[in-house]
Amino acid sequence: MELYEREKVIEEFVELVTTFSASRNERKIGDLLLEKLQEIGCVDLYEDNAGQMIGGNTGNIYGILPGTLPGSILFCAHMDRGELLPKRDGTIPEIRPQIREGRIYSDGTTILAADDVAGIVSILTALRHLKTSSKPHCSVEVLFTVCEEDAALGSCYADYSRIHSKLAYAMDSNGPLGRIVNGAPSGAKLKVELFGRGAHYGSAPENGRDAVLAAAELLCGLRQGRIDEDTVANFPVLHAGGEATYGICEYAVLKGQAQSHNPEKLSEYIRYFERFCCDKLEPREIQWEFENQILYHAYVVPPESACVRLVSKALENLGEEAYTELGNACLDSHHLNAHGIESVALGMGYRLNHSNQEYQEIDLLLKNSQLIENILLEYGNNPTPYTILK
Repeated sequence: MELYEREKVIEEFVELVTTFSASRNERKIGDLLLEKLQEIGCVDLYEDNAGQMIGGNTGNIYGILPGTLPGSILFCAHMDRGELLPKRDGTIPEIRPQIREGRIYSDGTTILAADDVAGIVSILTALRHLKTSSKPHCSVEVLFTVCEEDAALGSCYADYSRIHSKLAYAMDSNGPLGRIVNGAPSGAKLKVELFGRGAHYGSAPENGRDAVLAAAELLCGLRQGRIDEDTVANFPVLHAGGEATYGICEYAVLKGQAQSHNPEKLSEYIRYFERFCCDKLEPREIQWEFENQILYHAYVVPPESACVRLVSKALENLGEEAYTELGNACLDSHHLNAHGIESVALGMGYRLNHSNQEYQEIDLLLKNSQLIENILLEYGNNPTPYTILK
């Protein structure tokens, strides 16, 4: 790839990571991407009502780059990113990208948001190449989703009546070029609300039933982290009380999530969570209410599937080695597969996502767009082995 084009790709990456885009607040980047898709020449641009369904201000964005050959393939990436924690003064910090030693980093105070700007930029770059080239290709369907970081709710509420492709690639996974995430776990959100009894801490502390103390005991005792080879759990949210320090806390809520590649193990963990809370709260005379919801279901796309074989061949054409691996997070591929669209996620070359040490390999950012082109050209040259008739 020529130096000029390399600089343009980096410039667009920096532009997008520095455009604010929190889950349920993707309006700025959504409008920008609609403009970019229109400039490229995509048609049937559309924004659905997923934002309204999930309490956000932006829907999923669709577009099509028409092809000269039959068929179509969908490429997907998400517009939101991991949470940016407010500074002490309550303001949201800005992402400040830095380039060194062939990588793009943040300044170390925030995430980079390569997850998933890398996927967005790769798709846009590939579309531009296809538009200006004379190479025949099938139609390219594009889906930019909202709220992927929260159980992929955007793609859960996507308008699947607009999607015609039977094969889809989520350009959204950490790891190197060649990594094919062909399966992922079931996941559930877990919540317990605690109802204690308020009292003045000075005059009658013995009359109180401290909800925050009970919640802290739950948090310290719950089995979390890596439960076994299939199952993990995490409880990062505890809300209790207000600003007053003179009253015994009468309400607290503990929130977390669990996931497992084995659905029965996930169900067993949910049962354990409820039993554990009951055993700990009953002696403290604390009332409680549970809320548990399985939000996405485990899937595995076999290595012999058309989706995996096609991307593997495209990687081989690029001189890269393909390998399949189960993922450990919710992906847009969860909901695409649930709606009958065979989908895997692909390694984008970013690492340590959701941390202030996150970085993006520039060479892999460039190669990802070449991979998309090769997928489309391979399919166009010989669609029969990759055609799904259903």
